[in-house]
Amino acid sequence: SSYCVMFSPLVKGSKRYMVSTGTDATVCFWQWDVNNNSFSDRPHKFTERPRPGVQTVCSSFSPGGVFLATGSTDDVIRIYYLGSGSPEKLAELDSHKDKVDSIQFCHSGERFVSGSRDGTARIWQLHQRHQWKSILLDMAATLPGSAPLTEDENVFKPKVTMVSWDRHDNAVITAVNNHLLKVWNSYTGQLLHILKGHEAEVFVLEPHPYDPRIMLSAGHDGNVFIWDLIRGTKTMHYFNMIEGQGHGAVFDCKFTTDGHRFAMTDSHGHLVIFGFGSSKPYEKLPDQVFFHTDYRPLIRDSNGFVLDEQTQQAPHLMPPPFLVDVDGNPHPPRFQRLVPG
Repeated sequence: SSYCVMFSPLVKGSKRYMVSTGTDATVCFWQWDVNNNSFSDRPHKFTERPRPGVQTVCSSFSPGGVFLATGSTDDVIRIYYLGSGSPEKLAELDSHKDKVDSIQFCHSGERFVSGSRDGTARIWQLHQRHQWKSILLDMAATLPGSAPLTEDENVFKPKVTMVSWDRHDNAVITAVNNHLLKVWNSYTGQLLHILKGHEAEVFVLEPHPYDPRIMLSAGHDGNVFIWDLIRGTKTMHYFNMIEGQGHGAVFDCKFTTDGHRFAMTDSHGHLVIFGFGSSKPYEKLPDQVFFHTDYRPLIRDSNGFVLDEQTQQAPHLMPPPFLVDVDGNPHPPRFQRLVPG
């Protein structure tokens, strides 16, 4: 199975590459012909299997798409180069002592951050002749003047769960499995802030699209925070409460490109949209929003294709559905505009 599929930003002539990484420890580069809208029959394939069971679990392209960095369960970071025509492997970086399961290039330049289960992150920078050098970020680090670690904290083994950059790449943010977020100077490795608020592991770190102060975090504890990275403080908090069921774990969050809104999805299939003060205020949606066709019975025709029982039409050919509550009562027309038609 595949962990990741993504296109390189690099286009050379009419050629572009899509990369897929997966549980079989292979990294495949599929060549895409921009003019013919077609993939090559066979990928450039790198099999990275120094021992059985190794998996490539994270990957990131550099801003221009020339480099791909991958992290693996064999603790190794691999760097691939796309600038010379066909993909080639440039380096294997083995500084981590446990699996590397988060990796992210910065927004401009040849730097990336890797996070590992060994309790460290590393900020890597390209030097001449394809040499990569790193700054170590130790998740056990504390701020100057903070209280000494308790016995429990000394025994606790910190692990990195997620990594990110601020929008201007001056800071790196790491999420730690003790539910803390740590903000680091990306050039010196100095610990700047420790952000407290989450109560479970954090797997969503999302920088604002243009304001380097603002970072969004979300986790399986149902909490969404907006942070001020300069001050190291919270500016907004939302708890994803679900009536009768406690909270819903937040699985993903994304800003709109103008930065005025963000959306989140959760473990219960909900999509929640937030607006900031500079955008039009939203009218709250009804608590129950279903398509009127959601629970209509389906049948199969003689060829085995699915049809809507009532209209005898294929569902994808039916007109746009309208929005109803759980009892099938239509919502007012102003809410029907949400349905593309």
